[in-house]
Amino acid sequence: MPDFFEKAYYHEFERKDKITSGTSISITVITAIGGGVFYIADSFIQNINRISVMEVAFSLSFALCIGFLVCSSVYFIRVINSVYYEYLDDPKSLKDFYDKLEAYYKQEHKAGHPTYITHLAQREFDEYLKESYAKCATINYKRNVDKGYFKDRGQFYLFLSMPFVVLCALLLLVSKFSEREFSSINGAECGAIVEWKMTDDDKKPAEQEAEPVKLDKPVGPPTRQYKDGFDPRRIKNSDE
Repeated sequence: MPDFFEKAYYHEFERKDKITSGTSISITVITAIGGGVFYIADSFIQNINRISVMEVAFSLSFALCIGFLVCSSVYFIRVINSVYYEYLDDPKSLKDFYDKLEAYYKQEHKAGHPTYITHLAQREFDEYLKESYAKCATINYKRNVDKGYFKDRGQFYLFLSMPFVVLCALLLLVSKFSEREFSSINGAECGAIVEWKMTDDDKKPAEQEAEPVKLDKPVGPPTRQYKDGFDPRRIKNSDE
């Protein structure tokens, strides 16, 4: 009979290891998704020009995604840290207890045969082990149920966050495409408006600068008058 309770005792610890084995992978996935979502949000914010339906949808999707990731993280952390298990005492304490049982029965049955005394002590010790194994297995079973519930809820919220991650990524792509189309159309419209606003008066200076300058017909210098007594042949420089 003690073997049955001993197997049940160790079986619950095997269940605990199986439940917690995939938790680290889930936490890694949560971290990666969270980093990706914040990168998407930062890229989306840089493309915002005005508040529209797409911006509101992105904000709601981002908030829901982060909320589900936080809930999932809380449940996975509870799987790792918040559940305590019941254990037997250390082997030395168990041996000391057995030795005390033998000493007790030797005192109670001084005239008894040593084999009989050992039998009584062994029977008492087996009963103690059976009770302890049963108690620990029962408590650990309930705690494994709680741990399994926490893990299932964590995975549930993790799966709920994934569609909103995809939605945020799609909205980012749509915003980038819309921004590119708006920039090209806006540039073309601005060019057309500038061309339309140009008048003939605006074009005349450029046309006039391109035409050659018209020259007038040159006229010879006028004659000069000198006082009587001066000989023009003596003047070397007409400017003097």
